Amino acid sequence: MAGLESVAIAPDMQRAPDAATVVVGPVEVSIPGIIDVDKEKARLMKQHEQLLSRVEGSRRKLANADFLRKASAEVVQKERDRLAENEAQIENVEATLAALG
Repeated sequence: MAGLESVAIAPDMQRAPDAATVVVGPVEVSIPGIIDVDKEKARLMKQHEQLLSRVEGSRRKLANADFLRKASAEVVQKERDRLAENEAQIENVEATLAALG
């Protein structure tokens, strides 16, 4: 992590409003002091929209009786896992947006 003065890792870290933030699964990485808050909000809103679209697609697929009947149990479980992961990412993105104000 070249150029960083320090790194802090904790489950209850408070993020600065001007921190660059990326959400990957259950992990959120924030680097304070380097972003334009308005641009970060726009980026996160775009990510939020994409995640909502993925969740909607997974829900449609899992509500489709033909898919459930024809797909193997493994494929159905992968879709359920994908849905849960995307829902968790939505929660993280929404929390980040709320912290940005």
